[in-house]
Amino acid sequence: MMVQKKIADNNAGEYILLMGGITNLEEELPKASIYAYSSDFEGMPNSLLEAMALGLPCISTDCPCGGPAMLIKHEENGLLIPVGDENAMVESINRLIEDRDFAEQLGKEARKVSEVAGIDGIYKQWKEYLESIVDGKK
Repeated sequence: MMVQKKIADNNAGEYILLMGGITNLEEELPKASIYAYSSDFEGMPNSLLEAMALGLPCISTDCPCGGPAMLIKHEENGLLIPVGDENAMVESINRLIEDRDFAEQLGKEARKVSEVAGIDGIYKQWKEYLESIVDGKK
């Protein structure tokens, strides 16, 4: 595999782990230092929501149809990078590794995603939306 070769060629095996498929993600994900999400097209990514809710500093591509951008406010609760920009991903990962205070602040703010994406937040949004429709018909 090309990624495994790059890891080996750069002697990065001590700090980069390619986990493969697992059935106990809820146990393994909190052990991470950074969550990097790279997708060319995405709706509302559950894995990004989960990582944010756990307080991980997150990096995501700003992919169509805009799901990650609905969750991440760039440099406030995560980092958004352009789709296909490998350098931006590398720079963002390095930034969070090197600036742990910034990474921790992003993670702290990311945890607040449950305010908008949790049960109560979604209920509130639906309620407001439906009320606006009803009010518009009066």
